[in-house]
Amino acid sequence: MITLEHFDEVDMRVGTITAVSLNKRARKPAYKITVDLGDFGTKNSSAQLTNYEPEELVGKQVVCVCNFCLLYTSDAADDKA
Repeated sequence: MITLEHFDEVDMRVGTITAVSLNKRARKPAYKITVDLGDFGTKNSSAQLTNYEPEELVGKQVVCVCNFCLLYTSDAADDKA
């Protein structure tokens, strides 16, 4: 469990999913997603949201934690998310 002080340091931003494609290199089924975070820029990630069709996710809003240290997973790392 984290303290309120640690939670206060988490940089969470709301963004809109602009692109979704199958992450072919993931061990478990996953999508590569692109999220537009407005002034913060565009970020790429990978998500196991395969109970949705890609076109269902485009335009949805999501909450992103923007100050995690960089983690390279499957081919989302190729995009240097």
